[in-house]
Amino acid sequence: MLTVDDLADNYLAHLKAKGKLSWKADERYLKRLKAHVALDPATGRRAALGERPAASITKRELTDLLAAGAKKSKTSANRMQSTLRTMWGWASDRDDVPANLLAGVKKIGGKEKSKDRVLTQDELRAFLAVLAEAATRATPIVRLALRGILLTAQRPSEVAGMMLSELNDLDGAKPHWIIPRHRTKNKKAEHTVPLSPAALALIK
Repeated sequence: MLTVDDLADNYLAHLKAKGKLSWKADERYLKRLKAHVALDPATGRRAALGERPAASITKRELTDLLAAGAKKSKTSANRMQSTLRTMWGWASDRDDVPANLLAGVKKIGGKEKSKDRVLTQDELRAFLAVLAEAATRATPIVRLALRGILLTAQRPSEVAGMMLSELNDLDGAKPHWIIPRHRTKNKKAEHTVPLSPAALALIK
């Protein structure tokens, strides 16, 4: 009998084997799934979903879980829904569960507020000043990574995973960073990032 615990563990192992860098976020959402308590129709008692057979979980149980999460954070609920939908689809393809319960379900959290705010010049100066302070509780590599995100405008996971093999023409006229396809968000094409003098100095 494949439990929800088993399914989540198998799915995370699958993500790690594929090299998905954001598997930690999926792991957090799956922990919430496994710990969620609901009435088990087979026993008539309340139990954590993680203990239940994966095939016994209903769409209503998943949407109730997501709706409860949306009361705290719409964005988090929508991210969790995406994780669960993808996992159930993967499990359905493997015949571990009868169907993908969340296929076609609208975002439980609803429409999210767009994040279009940018830092002002004063805020940027303050941010860099704090990073430079010895009293700031951040390791040297974290300080470098945060500055790297700012100077390249790339995603945190992409900057944190930067490899020497991805850096090109560092001593030439057109230094640039090629993020390979498997590390980009859409996984469809590699992404070339020109490196400014400040970004180049940071990398060196």
